[in-house]
Amino acid sequence: MDEICAFPGLADVDVVMSIVKTLQSIIDCGNRVVARASKDKKADEEATATAGKTMGELRARLSTTAYKFLERDWCPVDLRKAGKRNKFQYNTSNVGTLVKLYLEHATSTQADVDAMTGSAVRNLEVAKLGRIGALQNVAINIIPLLTQTEECKGPVENFPTLTGQSLQQYYAPTVGSLGSELARLFKFKWAEEENSACTAKLVEGTGALTEVFKSLCTVVKENTSFAKPAILKAQVVAGCKFVSTFVTVVIPFFNKHLDDFSDEIFEVIKVLQVRNGGLRGRGRGRGRGRGRGRGRRRGRRRERRRGRRRGRRRGRRRRRQVQNKKKNEPTNPKTHPRPAPACSRTTSRTRSAPT
Repeated sequence: MDEICAFPGLADVDVVMSIVKTLQSIIDCGNRVVARASKDKKADEEATATAGKTMGELRARLSTTAYKFLERDWCPVDLRKAGKRNKFQYNTSNVGTLVKLYLEHATSTQADVDAMTGSAVRNLEVAKLGRIGALQNVAINIIPLLTQTEECKGPVENFPTLTGQSLQQYYAPTVGSLGSELARLFKFKWAEEENSACTAKLVEGTGALTEVFKSLCTVVKENTSFAKPAILKAQVVAGCKFVSTFVTVVIPFFNKHLDDFSDEIFEVIKVLQVRNGGLRGRGRGRGRGRGRGRGRRRGRRRERRRGRRRGRRRGRRRRRQVQNKKKNEPTNPKTHPRPAPACSRTTSRTRSAPT
């Protein structure tokens, strides 16, 4: 993979994506073989563990390769020289896939982290817990660089693939991974141990993911040019998933260890409350949060009032039409005689002369 990145002839992003997708297919096939071998009782445990470790290394190298491709400028040279860079646009099939692969395969120490206990967990950096390090890198270190460019249009100097047009390809995979990463954080084998070191590391990891969510929300809030429909939709959908996972998984854990880690827990919840203001209920007229029932009732009353007003307007309109019709009818019987009804018309009868 290092040779692929260093090859100078790779200037076409479509060719690069074909190579990357082929590597991804090979790794997926290897993961299926390892997963099937781990369930087979007759398989050699040592060989299976070695194969799993090898696949972990390949996944880490693919993540590094995708990251290096994000640092390259794939815009054709002729467009760059002509100052027409905006005619070349990145999309989900190239930059979006690279960001997704970088985040998905950034965790290469899953088995090692699962085997840790006690003091080893205490000395472990929070960035090495799953994909937290990669998420922090994209959300805190890379995406805010776009705000330092002219009119936030980019491209970023160290990441030419990050522009105002391709921001969605960076933003959506990052914010979309927060909910699943938060759930996976509590699935480590040592997460169930009643150990202060393990509990402190889980609280620290939760705080790190909350800070990532805070950074992603802040960069959109403070830069109106980033508030595009696709980005806002990704933020709302992923934010709801993150908050739902926080409520169902993290809150019971925090409630259990509140006495020992009260300061750290309150700090995490405080950050989540501040950043999640758009998702929390405001209690007035919108039917969300604490005022959900009152908001729904107000909404139904509002609709009924609108319906009554529409009915009254239609009634007044009909009455005006009838009045105008009567005013336009002629009233002078000499100039505009009214025709006699058909039932009152008489026909002349001829009688025969007497003989």
